[in-house]
Amino acid sequence: MFDEYYSSMHDEVNKLQQKDEYWRYIPLVKAALSGNWESAERFFDQDNGALTVPITKSSETALHIAVGTGKAQNFVKKLVESVPLEALELCDDKGYTALHTAAWVGNTAAAMVLVKKHTALLHIRCSIDDLPIHVAAKHCRKETLYYLLSVTKDDPASKPYHGESGIWLLLFILSSEFYDVALDLIHRYPELAISKRDNGNVALTTLVGTASAFPSGSHLNCWQRIIYSCVPGKVESCSKDHSRGDTEDQINTSPDNTECVPGKLEICPKDHSRGDTEDQINTSPDNTECVPGKLEICPKDHSRGDTEDQINTSPDNTECVPGKVESYSKDHSRGDIEDQINTSPDNTECVPESCSKDHNRGDIEDQSNTSPLLIDQKYNWPQFFGANFCISAHKVSQKLHFILWKVFEFAVPQIKGIREEKQKHNQAFQIAKCVCKAIQSLNDSDAYESHAIDPLFNAANLGVHEVVEEIVDSFPSLVWARDLRNWSIFHHAIIQRHVNVFNLLYQMSERIRLITIFRDSDDNTTLHFAGMLAPPNKLNLVPGAALQMQRELQWFEEAKKFVTPLDMHLRNKYNQTGQMVFTEAHKELVVEGEKWMKHTANSCTIVSALIVTIAFAAAISVPGGNNDANGLPILSNETAFLVFAISNAFSLFTSTTSLVMFLSILTSTYAEKDFLFALPKRLIIGLVTLFFSITAMMVAFSAIVYLLFGYNKRWVLIPTGVFSGIPIISFVFLEFPLLLDLITSTYGGGIFGKKSNRLLY
Repeated sequence: MFDEYYSSMHDEVNKLQQKDEYWRYIPLVKAALSGNWESAERFFDQDNGALTVPITKSSETALHIAVGTGKAQNFVKKLVESVPLEALELCDDKGYTALHTAAWVGNTAAAMVLVKKHTALLHIRCSIDDLPIHVAAKHCRKETLYYLLSVTKDDPASKPYHGESGIWLLLFILSSEFYDVALDLIHRYPELAISKRDNGNVALTTLVGTASAFPSGSHLNCWQRIIYSCVPGKVESCSKDHSRGDTEDQINTSPDNTECVPGKLEICPKDHSRGDTEDQINTSPDNTECVPGKLEICPKDHSRGDTEDQINTSPDNTECVPGKVESYSKDHSRGDIEDQINTSPDNTECVPESCSKDHNRGDIEDQSNTSPLLIDQKYNWPQFFGANFCISAHKVSQKLHFILWKVFEFAVPQIKGIREEKQKHNQAFQIAKCVCKAIQSLNDSDAYESHAIDPLFNAANLGVHEVVEEIVDSFPSLVWARDLRNWSIFHHAIIQRHVNVFNLLYQMSERIRLITIFRDSDDNTTLHFAGMLAPPNKLNLVPGAALQMQRELQWFEEAKKFVTPLDMHLRNKYNQTGQMVFTEAHKELVVEGEKWMKHTANSCTIVSALIVTIAFAAAISVPGGNNDANGLPILSNETAFLVFAISNAFSLFTSTTSLVMFLSILTSTYAEKDFLFALPKRLIIGLVTLFFSITAMMVAFSAIVYLLFGYNKRWVLIPTGVFSGIPIISFVFLEFPLLLDLITSTYGGGIFGKKSNRLLY
């Protein structure tokens, strides 16, 4: 029957294309775009075939167009009720059904209507073999993806979560940075964690390709870093009315409420659909499904008191050990944060037992009906009340913590973005950790290499040290791996100037330092690599050519610590030593650094000279005049005069020192080594003394204004102090960032060294 229907529709399309009569459907197209059902209904009364025929050159039906607008929900609902089931399977020229289009534009309401009418739409593939869930993931439609995952069964024919289909789904989800969804998917279908292609493990390769998924790829300023360190990595907010019984009640269109995915999202098992309460998953032990993020204990009578009907959560029947254990009761919904027993950041990571050896199933918080806690509730009343008190106190603390951060986010909206970014970083790291554990379970050294070696080099090349550290910790032998050019991960780190990857050397034994003596295909040593010019994106992170040259010298000097005196003189195939490579590669940067230094020194010299002149003139021109009898200043007994004398003298001395420092910069030889310490030191002294001289000059000026125009009028001090602070504050805001960078880079602890006590090799 369907074949005959499609054949007749195909003939109709050909006729339209031959006659080019799509213009006749322009009123219907406009009605579908605007959601005007009355106008469309009149058109259908005149031409009943228009309900199902393509009405555009892209072979779109009225349903495709209405769904694609994302607005005409009532139009879509009535149109779906009016057409036969087989018409819902009609495709446009891309092979998209109306459900594909809904997934493409993120029209969740339309998707719900279509699935309710015809669930087979979930398993129809488009011309490039994508299911609706693939389309939603590919186009970053998170809310629609939540819904489609919740209703798409693990069909044995379409196999949406297995094989190539599952691999592409995971890849699309990771590419869209939906790491919470990806984490649930990997826990639900562990085989996806070890799926691989020619360039290595799919999950690791995709994760590494998005450097911003990890803290190392986020370029936060000073204040953002402080907030990042304080904000919780996981703050869940699930309202009570989000129960699992009705799919339509689960999908919340508010972006603020789509954070709590582990526990909120369930992927339908083979024989159960979540669309209706009658079709929910049986809570018997045989059908228990463990949703990552929350473990539900669902007794037959939905009561916590009946231990005989509770689900057996022995290791044989439990798939994962999440960080939260929840029981269904008559008046408690799964989404209420108040009903969660443990939501601390350390315990909300959804890591199954197969992926993490550190999660002990024996903890009281993580056990089910076999837990002593349930026995205590029946027989040990003192302990029962004590346990309840602890849980209540924890819930109150948790609630206050949640409210506090919500208040902060309301007051400062940027905090929410930083919190979400930290949560994303935590989820991405958990995926990397879980995938490495899954690869470890293969117990095959060849599999380790085929899965992890390409992601390892990609991570080292992009500076994602979190993934490098996790892979090396999981597979220590890969630390010796080298690519086709004979480069190790540390050679990549030096060439790309990824300091966090290079610093992993300090977390390893002395033996690993042998890796730095390897030579590549061009006979380059570690010193040659350090002598090469840094990539522009790394140079531009440092302000000013002089500081860029200083950073390059610091890298070169650090690399020297890992080579022997003999290796320092080794030459590559171009007959160059490491020092020769450095000099050649940084020739232009030295010239640029010299220009930058001279320009800065010239500007500051003029200001210093002016202050010297003013301070000297003020010293010999005593305010208020001198006493004719003894030649002493008339106002010498005033406190304000003493303030003037001291601040003016201090201004003269500091400005003179600043002038000398800047003159020494102008007359420097500008050798390569000078940029490491000598020139930055002189610039620091010059800028600091210039700041003090400006401050002292304004204090001296304010004292004179008070003596001459505000004597015995103390209110004059207020406007004088306020206005004199303007140039001082301006100097701080304009020059302090440069001064801070100079001091940190020259006298700070340095960018190199051991950053963690975690021993990697």
